[in-house]
Amino acid sequence: MPPPPTLIAILPTPSSTSPTKILTLPHPRTSTPTRYLLHPSAGLHELTKITPPSSQPRSWLLTHPSPGYTLSDGSLYISTPLDPLFLLLPHLLAKADEKHFLPLDDLLDELPAVWAAVLAAQRNVVERRVRAVCAAIDAGGEKAYRLCLEKTRRVLARKCQAMAQALPRSLEEEFVRRPLVKPVTAASVVVLEARSGEEEETTAAEKESDEKKEGDMEDTPKEEPDAAMTHLLRLRVSAQFLGSTYLPTSLATALTEHLASVHDFAILDEHLAHLKQLRLDSAAARSGDFSLKRGNDDEASDAKAEKKRKTEEDEAKKKKNVSRGVRELGKVNTRGMAKLTSFFKKKE
Repeated sequence: MPPPPTLIAILPTPSSTSPTKILTLPHPRTSTPTRYLLHPSAGLHELTKITPPSSQPRSWLLTHPSPGYTLSDGSLYISTPLDPLFLLLPHLLAKADEKHFLPLDDLLDELPAVWAAVLAAQRNVVERRVRAVCAAIDAGGEKAYRLCLEKTRRVLARKCQAMAQALPRSLEEEFVRRPLVKPVTAASVVVLEARSGEEEETTAAEKESDEKKEGDMEDTPKEEPDAAMTHLLRLRVSAQFLGSTYLPTSLATALTEHLASVHDFAILDEHLAHLKQLRLDSAAARSGDFSLKRGNDDEASDAKAEKKRKTEEDEAKKKKNVSRGVRELGKVNTRGMAKLTSFFKKKE
């Protein structure tokens, strides 16, 4: 039987007391069986596979402790800590439909058997996360729990707030900065052209200063957008990411509604609609300038063609007025023959 393929992964530091385990648990969003890493002290981790683009193939050269060999698969697996609450929420949500308060063991007894390993290693963490989203009562000397949607929404909203403070660069650039960039409008172009005209009348020192100011104006579309709009859009992006990646549909909707009740996203929508209209106007203006320039080019081409046509007509008229004898004489090969004027030179 061939050995299992070698994989390159970034994992938490191994424990000296208990081994790290790979568990298969239902994905919180899709319920699809998904592999997670359970570290005895660092807890649950999700595994993310990073694959290089097919247009840029990559490989790994391994040199230690083996003599060295090349691994053709350039994929990299990264483990990142995962709040077990995300994996618990679908189960707690289903239990909430029963409208009963249950002791922790009864609340968790219908989890897949593989959860036994999680509870054995992280019971205190699991219990703490259950308390964070559940209402609790005293029942015969012990606590009983039932999912509280209001507490759940607040916990998820705090996660959005935390994520919004440190969005990954790819999400920040694609879904926050780019939508909030203000496009260059026709008015901006007119201002730049006016400044360019003024430069012709300035001294060298003034010209250098104006060029610096013009450079600042050209950078205007890239300057930091309004902080309030940026924060709102970061919150929305964070909620959409959490909802589409880790939450059942009903909880994703509840999170969106909760954030909308706390924050005024209407002003963000108005601002984004305004920027969208500016982009459309700017694109239309650029299209009009191109059409005008093309029209001017066409007019110049037509004038050139008309001039050529008149020149050809004039030449045709001249040829028409020449006698047949002259035309025939023009076909005679006169190479090597003396010119007629040579016979009328004065004798020396």
